[in-house]
Amino acid sequence: MQLCSRSPRARPQLRMRAMSCRSQKTGIRITAAGAAGAFYALQTLFQLLPPEFEHAAPVYGVAWEVPCVRIQDAPRFSWRGCTWMSEGISSERNSWKSISISSRVTSSNVFHWHLTEDQGWRIEIKKYPKLTTVGSWRKETMGDGQPHGGFYTQDEIREVVAYARNRFVTIVPEIEMPGHSTAALASYPELSLYRGAVRGPDKVAGVRRRLLRRERKDVRVPPGCPDRSDGPLSGRVRDTSAETSAPRRAGRSARSARPA
Repeated sequence: MQLCSRSPRARPQLRMRAMSCRSQKTGIRITAAGAAGAFYALQTLFQLLPPEFEHAAPVYGVAWEVPCVRIQDAPRFSWRGCTWMSEGISSERNSWKSISISSRVTSSNVFHWHLTEDQGWRIEIKKYPKLTTVGSWRKETMGDGQPHGGFYTQDEIREVVAYARNRFVTIVPEIEMPGHSTAALASYPELSLYRGAVRGPDKVAGVRRRLLRRERKDVRVPPGCPDRSDGPLSGRVRDTSAETSAPRRAGRSARSARPA
C-alpha cells in the first residue's frame, strides 16, 4: 500500500477530506491532501474486503483480496452527517457504534446527537440533578408496562467526543426548548409556562402543548453542560415554540404567551 499526500479535485474548503483509492495487481495507492481524506480512503478500502473483515475474532481460510478499482470521492457539502435519537429510548451506548458505522459507510463528518425530548432527558447536568434522577426515566413506553430510562454522564459524553474526534467526526448536541420539554418540566415543574402537574416524561410519541417558561435571552445550553464538541459548533439549542400547539388560557392568547 502506498500513501500519497496530494490534493484530489474538490472545492477548496473541502479539499482536505477528498481522497482517491486505486487498487491494482501490483498494489494499492491512496491519495489524499490531509489526514481526514486518508482516513476516509481507508474506510472505503475496508468496504472492499470480504465481510469477514468486520468480525471481532480472528477468521481463517478467507482470501483477503480486493477488486481492481479506482475510487475518487470528495464531499459536495461541508456537513455530511447523521442524527442519533437517544432521547426516546434507553440510554444505550449504541451511539459509539453509530459513529463508527456512519464514518465508515458514508464518510460522514458530523454526528448530530439528539439528547432531550418529551420522552426523556439523556445528559447529566450537575447543577440540575433532577433532570436525570426524574427526567431520564418514564414508567412505560406505548403501554408495555416496563420502565425505560438512563442517561449519559459527563465523563461518558467526553468519551464519545474523543471517540468521534479520532474518526474526524464533530459532535453537535441538540437540546430542545421551550417545546419538547416534558422531561425537563417533570423534573422542575416551576419552570412550566402553564399550570398543571407534569407527572413524568411522556410514555408515548407525539408533540405536547407544554412549554418551558423563559425569556428569549435565556435560550441557551443549560449551565453545567460539558464541552461536547471540538468543532465550530459547541451545541445546538433548538427553539421549538413554533412547533408546539399551545392551548389558550383566560386573559392570555397562545400567541402572546410565546416569546417574541
